[in-house]
Amino acid sequence: MYANDVWYLRNKYNGDMDQKRSEDGNLTYFISGQEVTKKEYQEYFDEWQLHEKRAGAASLYIQRRHNLMVWLIRHYKLGDGENPIPKLQESAYKHTEARAKKEAA
Repeated sequence: MYANDVWYLRNKYNGDMDQKRSEDGNLTYFISGQEVTKKEYQEYFDEWQLHEKRAGAASLYIQRRHNLMVWLIRHYKLGDGENPIPKLQESAYKHTEARAKKEAA
């Protein structure tokens, strides 16, 4: 979806949007230098805004995932080089078991 939104923004919705007011007070709408109706202009703007928001949200999500992976790899390499998950899992089991024994007593 992210790649599609970026493609649309770069290719389909990359035209300049402009509004000009004539001397009689009426607005004239332009997309990429061509005059369009108000409805066409609004549809173009709404579609552009949709793809812009979705691409921005996806970009933030991708960046967060990337940052998490970099952090995990860095800390994994700084440790003793072994997989930390079994140790964490064993620690969690022992903690849960100790809490259950304490509550049962």
